[in-house]
Order: sequence, then structure tokens, then C-alpha cells
Amino acid sequence: MTQYTLQVNWAGKDALSDTDVDKVVSGSDFDKEFQAARTAVNSKADLNGNLAEDFSSNNSTVAGDQTVTGAATLSSTLTFDGTTIDTFKDEDDLVSDSATAIASQQSIKAYVDSKTIRVQHFTADGTWDWAAAGEPERVYVTIIGAGGGGGGGHWATGGSTATGGDGGTGGYYHREEVLVSAGVTVTIGAGGTGGTQKQYNLGQADSGGDGADTSFGTLTATGGTGGTGGNHTTGPTVPPVLLPPINGVDGTAGTGGSLNIKYFGSPNTGGEGGDGNDAGDDGLNGLVIIEW
Repeated sequence: MTQYTLQVNWAGKDALSDTDVDKVVSGSDFDKEFQAARTAVNSKADLNGNLAEDFSSNNSTVAGDQTVTGAATLSSTLTFDGTTIDTFKDEDDLVSDSATAIASQQSIKAYVDSKTIRVQHFTADGTWDWAAAGEPERVYVTIIGAGGGGGGGHWATGGSTATGGDGGTGGYYHREEVLVSAGVTVTIGAGGTGGTQKQYNLGQADSGGDGADTSFGTLTATGGTGGTGGNHTTGPTVPPVLLPPINGVDGTAGTGGSLNIKYFGSPNTGGEGGDGNDAGDDGLNGLVIIEW
């Protein structure tokens, strides 16, 4: 914007003698002065402004609300309630750690996402494909093999005493930091099947099945071992047909083995062995927990 300055030395004319030709006020003097005034006035912004006007200010105070409908360029600093803001950064790791910079929404989200721990777990037996969003370089993996099934109980009649089956053992536990570069195959081992109960004169009750291995890629946790089936204690040698038809005493069921580790409300254990009249319980499936 142009500042108005006098073009004619009007006061100087008063000091001249009446015979001096420069003392005369001519129309060109007025024309020169009015042209300068018009240029200065036209370069100033109207009080209310309009869309066609551009103007700048070295120091401005805004009283009330200010609405910006176009692009705004800031080449200095802003101060809000005593806090100075001097730059805007699109920086996903916020490495500048500046107290005077504003970060973009995208940068803030990227930074928070990089610090948030995500957890995913698999418990259903089968094979799954896993890939994390953002393809992290390293993940922490906890894997537990499936529990072995409990052994079946051995029930008896007459003078024989029944025995319970042994409990299956819990699967092995493993936790490790793993480098991930692509999708990973996750295999959840099925729990061992509980052994079938048998009557004393049909031989030893069935043992429980072994728990299957659980794996994350090449990282593997072995499943637990099935419990041994129950086996009766022989009673009197008198032919059974001459004995009163009274059942023998049931054996006590074996307790399933456990890792004493609990995630998501389900401990990974072997199956409980059957008592004298029951089959053994199935072992629990394996478990994979992924943290990144």
C-alpha cells in the first residue's frame, strides 16, 4: 500500500516575492497533488474489505471472531494464551520433540499406533494364516501345546476294586520374540481325547490321547501326554457266579496336569482321568498369543 506524501511545496511559495514566477499556483500543481492522493487512497483496503482486495499488516489486533475462507500463510509465530507456536510438522515418529510445533493428525495417529500393543490369540484347533496390519518387524509370541487326554476309568463288579485313570499332562509352554517379514502359519493343536472306560474283565481301560503340537511358523510347543488307563485290582478267586452281585468300589480319578499359566480365562491343562465308571476327560486345545 502506498503512503501519501506532498508533491508540491505549498508553504515554500509563501516565502517567495510576488514577482517570483514560482509563487504562482498552477493547475498542474493541483493535478500533481490530487494524483498522488488518489494513488494512496486507492491502494488502501476498505474498512469492510471485499474478495478482490489483498493487503498486509505488520501488527494487527483482531477483536471478535476472524473467519478465513481462503489459504492462510504463516511466516512467523503464533501465541495462544502464552504458548508460542512457530511451525507445523508432518512427522510420524515425533522425533523433534518440539514444545513449539503442531503435529498433523496423521502423524499423531501413526505415532500412537506405533506405541500401542495389539494382542491376538488363537484357541480353536486348526491351521490359520496370520499377518499383522503394518507388517511389524518383530512380534512377541506365546505358544502352548495341547493337553493330553485323561486315562479311562476301570469299573468292577463282584469282588474286584475299580481304579481311576491317570490325568493327562499339560502341553509345553514357549515364549519368544520373532522376526516377521511376511504372513505366518499358525497351527493350534487339538487336545488329546480322553480314554474310554472298561469293565474289569475286559482288560485295562484305554489311555488318553496325546495333545497335538502347537506352532507359530517354525516355533513349536509340544503337546502333553495322555494319561494311563485304569486297571482293576483282582478280588477273590471264587467264580464270580457264586458271589453276590455287588459292584466293587470306584477308583479315584487322576487330576489333569497343568502349566499353571492362564490367558483369556482358560488354563491349558491335560484332561482329568476318569473315575471307576467314567471315561477320561479330553485335554484342552493349544494356544497362541501374538503381541505387537
